[in-house]
Amino acid sequence: GGHSSLLLDKVGEKAKVIGLDRDRDAIQAASARIRDARFSTIEGVFDEGLQRAFQEHGKFTGVLMDLGVSSHQIDDAERGFSTRFDGPLDMRMGASGKTALDLINDLDAKGLARLLRQNADEPHASRIAKAVKSASLTTTSDLASIVSESIPKTSPPHLDAKRRSKAVARVFQALRIEVNDELG
Repeated sequence: GGHSSLLLDKVGEKAKVIGLDRDRDAIQAASARIRDARFSTIEGVFDEGLQRAFQEHGKFTGVLMDLGVSSHQIDDAERGFSTRFDGPLDMRMGASGKTALDLINDLDAKGLARLLRQNADEPHASRIAKAVKSASLTTTSDLASIVSESIPKTSPPHLDAKRRSKAVARVFQALRIEVNDELG
């Protein structure tokens, strides 16, 4: 909604601004916040949403794409994106598809390790995958703890904490990328 509001302030009265997002909550929030006849929304993934926008509105003068996870998604524990808040292992940007927990349950340790290397260049992918697959987990805190505990202690304590935190962030990134098919 923030970028769209700024664009509406800068463009002419005949211009249109279309908000496109796969997250229904983001669409609803933008629609509630922006009360301007020049603003409309499309819910969907970007490639399909852009096709719909071209079909419904014709040519564009410009496109602004703000890709990635939003602060709203990270700050909502129920979305399962954050390492700061305990919530379900979801990580879906939209309302459909497999959750992060589904993905973890569907993969064996080798498959999970491959995913962690592929989507996040995780150096301890095999060790982490084995620990995750042997644990009983359902929440983001469960996953963060398991990942953190699986990183070998090789540094002074303050550096170990940083290494563990980065590993947790990489694992969450890898799962989020896969759950949302961010690489197509």
